[in-house]
Amino acid sequence: MKLIDALNHCKGWTLYEADFKRQAAGTSKTGTVLLTRNAEQARAYYTLSPMQQESYPLFVSGQGHTLPEALVNAVLVALELPAVPVLEAA
Repeated sequence: MKLIDALNHCKGWTLYEADFKRQAAGTSKTGTVLLTRNAEQARAYYTLSPMQQESYPLFVSGQGHTLPEALVNAVLVALELPAVPVLEAA
């Protein structure tokens, strides 16, 4: 899966951070990619009660030896999660 294809298949999520500095320093064999809910999903998340928020993680991460591998792993986690319900404006 190509990087752009991976993110395009991951509706409701956006890239937040990619961290490979420990790998570059030689202290880790993998790096991490962090995805966060997109703006609409984040707004909806913050309208939920704390108990409801537990069902909808705001961030997901993936690890890999390369950026594409870590991104695909994060996307696979995100795809398993439900979208945050967006309430219609009254």
